[in-house]
Amino acid sequence: MKKILLIIWLIITIIIFGEILTSLEITNSYIKYLSILIFIYGIINFVSYKISWLRGKSITISLIIFGVILLTKYFTDFRGDWKTQTIILQNRENINRTIEFQLQNKGALGFNRRTIDRTKIISFISLINEIKESDLIEFNKLKWNEVNIDINGQNFKGG
Repeated sequence: MKKILLIIWLIITIIIFGEILTSLEITNSYIKYLSILIFIYGIINFVSYKISWLRGKSITISLIIFGVILLTKYFTDFRGDWKTQTIILQNRENINRTIEFQLQNKGALGFNRRTIDRTKIISFISLINEIKESDLIEFNKLKWNEVNIDINGQNFKGG
């Protein structure tokens, strides 16, 4: 059982560091926060084996640290998650690879905009590369279908 938990912890650690260091993106914020909690719990559990007074308190301490991280993120990050508004192009050979236009809500400050090349690995993990609007013209029409699917990830009202 401990080996299975260690393997799960190692996979989550690789995903978290992959998101920090590469173009890997966890698109579901609940899964992102859960993986951070499991990562912190694993570190505290490892340290608790070395320090005797921490044994049995690792869940409480990790939940407190996770709560502090969430509160810090909530009060210091005024940006929301990137939400897909439109799927512009879809690759003919790999249906999980798309070109998408996304918005990020900054509240009263408006929206950040970006166009990305996304390759979905699984439903909540993707590889992304930001591309320029001017580069859309240069995409090979033989490899891409123009789909223009309106997703409306920001849930704008009206039409």
